This record gives sequence, structure tokens and C-alpha cells, in this order.
Amino acid sequence: EAADYSALEEAIAAIPSDMTGYTTDSVQALKDVLATVEYDLTEEHQDKVDAWTAAIHNATRELAPRAFTVTFDPGEGTADYTEKTVVYRKPFGVLPSATRTGYDFLGWFTAETGGSRVTSDTIMEDTHNVTLYAHYEEQPGDYTLVDRYLMEIGEAGDLGVYDNESLAKIQAAIDGVVRGLGAGRQTEIDEMARSLQ
Repeated sequence: EAADYSALEEAIAAIPSDMTGYTTDSVQALKDVLATVEYDLTEEHQDKVDAWTAAIHNATRELAPRAFTVTFDPGEGTADYTEKTVVYRKPFGVLPSATRTGYDFLGWFTAETGGSRVTSDTIMEDTHNVTLYAHYEEQPGDYTLVDRYLMEIGEAGDLGVYDNESLAKIQAAIDGVVRGLGAGRQTEIDEMARSLQ
């Protein structure tokens, strides 16, 4: 009667198919155990089959995840730090903050544009060093002075006191107001306010 290899086959099936995320030594230790397995033994040698099964389980548990370098690219901003080590199949852990004048930091992503957001709870599934990219959203520009000067022009009431050249300049300044610019273009907004003044 043949020995029962079903537990051994289950142990082999539980071995990760992709070993690139584990250290060379721990992978080699598992391969060494697998190389000792003999098939076609009879039931009188079941203890050998059971020992190989236990050894495969142990070697699989002892697979040591590799550590990889994660680089943080803050783009046009700055980051608290730009590199850390993350272990394969473990969470990324604490991530740096990034700042950029006139922008809100949205988080770290796997691509410069688009990509997937990575948080401290995201599991490191890559088996190579990784670069994460800061994404930002521009803050709205400050139109306080533009609005104030437009209100003053409106409150002046009778614009008939101005000559045609002055009226043309006032109208050109009003027509030159462009809404919806972000904080990154604040100097343009401030120039609009100066034109209205």
C-alpha cells in the first residue's frame, strides 16, 4: 500500500508561487527541503512523508520577506523625508508629509499622474524598489482685493465724471479680470487688483 502524500501535497500547494519577495537564504532552505522528498514510498515509510510535510511547513513559515527601498518624489514640493525601507507583504507604515506653496497635499501615489493611492495601511506587494509620487491640488486664488476694487468702482456710481480715456482703462481693467485662477497664479490675480485700483 502507498504512503499518504495528501498532507505533503497540501503543504507544497501552500508555498507562495512568487518567491522573489523573500530572501535568497530562506528560499534556498525551502528548496533544500523539497529536494529531499522521495515519492512512491509505501505506508511503512509514512513517518518519512510526515517528517517532510512538517519540514516543508516549517521552511514555508521561515520564508523571510525582503526589504525594499521606497523613494518619495515630492515633485515641485518638499517632503519630510524622501526614502524609507518597507518589507514585502507588510504595510508601508508611516509616510512622510509633503508641502507645496499654494497647494493641498492629497497623498502618495504609484504614478506621477493618476496611479493608485498608497496609505500607511497599504501592503507592499512589489518585489522591487518603488517610487511614490506626491499629488497636490491647487488652492483657490485670493480675489479679496479684486472684489474690493470692483465694489468700489460699482459704489462710485456715476462714472460720467471720468473722461473717455479713463473709462476705457477702467473697462479694460474690469474686462481683464479672470476668475478661477489658483493660488499658484496669485501674482496674476494681484496684478488684476492693481489694474483696478
